[in-house]
Order: sequence, then structure tokens, then C-alpha cells
Amino acid sequence: MTKAEFDLRSALETLRNASGNLPTRYSYTGPADFVLREGRFFEPKFLPVKIKYRESRRCFRNARRVIRAHGFSYVEGYALHENDIPFLHAWNLDDDGCVVDTTWVPVGRAYLGVIFSPSDILKWKGSLIDNWENRWPLLRKSISIEAKL
Repeated sequence: MTKAEFDLRSALETLRNASGNLPTRYSYTGPADFVLREGRFFEPKFLPVKIKYRESRRCFRNARRVIRAHGFSYVEGYALHENDIPFLHAWNLDDDGCVVDTTWVPVGRAYLGVIFSPSDILKWKGSLIDNWENRWPLLRKSISIEAKL
């Protein structure tokens, strides 16, 4: 585990413990708990030449556009940028399973997330994990997500 990955995990554990919990009928206490239990780390790298940066602060939309344009996987979770604050974030994975982040310049320091299937992505336009408008459907029951790289 790199120092950046350690810092991200530690920050999410603090966030999980400090935030209010969802009702007991939920399997996860919140988005940070979901990512800590179901996610894994991904290796960041510079954006491939064939892919351009997109709009800042639109990571969910940007990652969905990369799926349509390049067929890469969609990942959602938390990432550390330059300021060491964990952000709920979305990115893609290239064919080698490395991060393709079209939102952040420069690329983040650490990425911890969950790979979602194309059918999951079509259900909602914002965050799949922090879908508060629909009362966090992903957090209601424990799931088993298999990464397909």
C-alpha cells in the first residue's frame, strides 16, 4: 500500500466513523463504508494521448462519456487530489486496469473504488454510490461486486 493509499483509507475510515449512520435497515453506514468494504485501489497514471480532458467538477458525466467513446470500464469511489481531501469521484479504467481520469489535472494521488456494470450506470445520472435522491439504493443490502478487467 502506498502512502497516498494509506492516507485515503485513513481519511475514509475517519469519515465513516464521524458521519451519521443510515437507518439500521441499510447494510452500509454510508458511502465511505460502502467503498471501504466493497472497493479496491487502482493505479493512477497520466491520461492517454487519445483521450482529452473534460469539464472540471463533472466527473460522473465525464466518466460516462468515456464509456460511450472508448468502451472503458466505469469506476466510482473516493480519490485523493493534491489537497489530501477525499472526494467522491468517478473515473474509468483502461485496458490495463489503470485509472483514466478525464476530470482532474493533474491526476489524483490515490483511487479507491468499485467497478460498475453498464446496466448500473444507465440507472442514474449522478453518483451511483451517494444516490441520496433515491434513498441510497446501493447501500440498502450487502452486495458482491466482481471486477471485470
